[in-house]
Amino acid sequence: MPHEHDFGRPLPPHERHGRPIPPHERRAMMHVEFGEDDIALLDTIFGDPDTAMAAAYIIQDAPPEIQILAIQLMKMNGSSTFLTANSGIDSQVRFPSPTMDESAQNLYAELYGDAGARFVGILNSSPNEIAVISRLIAYLDDKTKEVS
Repeated sequence: MPHEHDFGRPLPPHERHGRPIPPHERRAMMHVEFGEDDIALLDTIFGDPDTAMAAAYIIQDAPPEIQILAIQLMKMNGSSTFLTANSGIDSQVRFPSPTMDESAQNLYAELYGDAGARFVGILNSSPNEIAVISRLIAYLDDKTKEVS
């Protein structure tokens, strides 16, 4: 059958809803807004204003789980990036990532405030590899704050 999806691998998390989440719906899950300080940080990182603006546009156009990783890393560097999450998009999944358990939910709420719960929801519908990397970043962010 041409539409069967059993190639010896499990369904990707974003396809476990019974249907794949279309890219335009995934992108609508979040929106990142950069302030002047954020652009200045990107300018420092990338070395010139044009490349900084290009990086900002790339992040804004990225899938939501990639935006989360970028926001996490920028916040660790002092960014005050503003994030809006579209609450109209349901990111509930039947098989959540094993790394996004209750302790992760608590950590994300502590580190990222109201956006933390939305991060966990989006990461539960993302590839597990992204969720693991995000959890590693959150752990590093938490430990860095404990030291300082």
